[in-house]
Amino acid sequence: MPFTFSPKKLTKYYAEIVIYLTKTLFWTFPIMGITEVKSKGIDFFLKTKSKKMLDNKIVLSLTNGEDILTETFNFFMRVKEEKYSELIGKCLTIGDLEKDIPNNKVNLNIKFYPLRPFKTECEFVISKSSGGQYIYNIVLEATEPDVDDVISIHSALNKISTISFKLQNIFTKNSQFVAYFSHDSSSEFSVVPREGILDQAGR
Repeated sequence: MPFTFSPKKLTKYYAEIVIYLTKTLFWTFPIMGITEVKSKGIDFFLKTKSKKMLDNKIVLSLTNGEDILTETFNFFMRVKEEKYSELIGKCLTIGDLEKDIPNNKVNLNIKFYPLRPFKTECEFVISKSSGGQYIYNIVLEATEPDVDDVISIHSALNKISTISFKLQNIFTKNSQFVAYFSHDSSSEFSVVPREGILDQAGR
């Protein structure tokens, strides 16, 4: 049963499709139409090194003459690649929406603190209480982190020398770890233990 939706305003629309088989046998289908204003390009590019905080403010222009003084807005991030949903939920924090009424814009403070490298595209959706929503495209990229430390170890010829260092868990629960050398490392190096559990932060 095809039908069309051609909204004239940025709001919600309601309708019902009623299909009669007989006078007493029919089907009713409520329909809610939501107007969207969707960006065609990349609006914001948030990029930082892994394990480095990016604290940024983004400004969203509402281009349809909305009266933002009387509107209430809600927002959420729609992740296009499902495999990154949990990761983004942990490393991305979006502050409260601030209205810039004279310029008909809204401001948001975003903190991006990734712990490992990745890159993905998301949709930032902002909806208004009277209906309708704006969709902005955001790219999140976390590059390789800086080197944590340089460890120097010295050994006499044909002798074994060892060195140890401590790792601190930043999470509030115990975490598994795996330790290994990169594939281009010399075979003269070894690490023990190769896996284990890091106690939760504060212990």
